[in-house]
Amino acid sequence: MHEHRPVPTDMPPERPVSWAIAGTVLVILTGLVLWPVATGVSWAIVLAIATWPVYRWLRRMLQGRDTLAASAMCLLLIVIVLLPLPLILRLVMSEIGPAMNFVTRAANELPPAPLWLRDLPVLGDLWQSAGETIRHGKFDPEVLRSLAGPGTRALLGVGQGLVQALLALLTLFFLYRNGDRYHRQVRAIAVHFLGARVERLIGPVQDALRAVFGGVILAAVAQGLVATLGYVVVGLEAPVLLGVVTAVLAVLSFFSGVVWGGAAIGLLLSGAWLKGTALLIWGVLAVSSVDNVVRALVISGSARLPYFQALVALLGGLAVFGPVGLFIGPALLAVWIVLWPEWVAAGAASLVPAEAGDE
Repeated sequence: MHEHRPVPTDMPPERPVSWAIAGTVLVILTGLVLWPVATGVSWAIVLAIATWPVYRWLRRMLQGRDTLAASAMCLLLIVIVLLPLPLILRLVMSEIGPAMNFVTRAANELPPAPLWLRDLPVLGDLWQSAGETIRHGKFDPEVLRSLAGPGTRALLGVGQGLVQALLALLTLFFLYRNGDRYHRQVRAIAVHFLGARVERLIGPVQDALRAVFGGVILAAVAQGLVATLGYVVVGLEAPVLLGVVTAVLAVLSFFSGVVWGGAAIGLLLSGAWLKGTALLIWGVLAVSSVDNVVRALVISGSARLPYFQALVALLGGLAVFGPVGLFIGPALLAVWIVLWPEWVAAGAASLVPAEAGDE
């Protein structure tokens, strides 16, 4: 039998300041280590929270086998993302040629710069040089050299994106398999440091992440479909390509307007006034409305986030944190919605005795 050693009673007392300094240093060093992979890990956490109800259902169907359910869920997400890609890529590749022809024709019919634009130091020259470049295929070597740096950075960005995607998939597998245990541990640590009140914040944050995930995807798909319908009606030569680009940019909120707005301007400059005006009206009234309505209804309905505040949180999170900020912003808003009434009530209660004493 093992002999139980008595706990020494002459241990030095705890030093709160030392522990605070050590904890701060530990957090900073851990943050520096995780910062290069923060994007992939953040996306994995968002996906795990957003799709957790589906994973729980799948785990029940597989009789509680966590590893098998996590593998099946990751495979399901891969299939959902990759299965439509061959068809979409084939349609997009088949429309690249017509799209270039449209751009070339629009450039050939590009009118001279107006007098007020021609007198501007940069825009007038840019207008003329853009038309000449597309019409005659003449590229200034200096322009090509200036594009070499951004092009190289773009290729590096693609490689880094693939690495982050693989990391996110691997992280997602472990979040699914060990999610219940991680959830209990995070709750315990949060309660230890922040008190029992923090438990009231976990549910709203999870609801906000799920609502934004659904709202962003549904809004992007709906906006791409509605925009594609407009491209087909006005007779653009690459409606699927433009629709895909619109849907991709729709994930980043209002950037999809660059596509249908640019196409409408191209039609107007080529002399197709009716088609250009119709596409412009369709983009403003239909495409933008679908984006605003679907995104707002899904986000504000599921997580009970106010419409205007949800929109501000989406745009602010996007501006500060990039695409993953679309989820961070509403999550922070959900925390504020829980804490704000409590702080207001506490402040109002402390004001009442003071006002009574002044009387």
